[in-house]
Amino acid sequence: PVIYYISPQVWASRPGRVKKLARCIDKMIVILPFEEEIYQDAGVDTVFFGHPLLDIVPAINHQLST
Repeated sequence: PVIYYISPQVWASRPGRVKKLARCIDKMIVILPFEEEIYQDAGVDTVFFGHPLLDIVPAINHQLST
């Protein structure tokens, strides 16, 4: 079996390559929450593992103050 940990960001640069990648792997383990749906929609057996820095670094609030 071919298991890919930390997916390549082909979904951003070349979205069509996600389906090509799907034909070559058995499972994808992703670290960003939105990646799970992208790869599952392409037919890849995908698991969201998480990113260690997302648990350490606090979320940044980008709201504009008025």
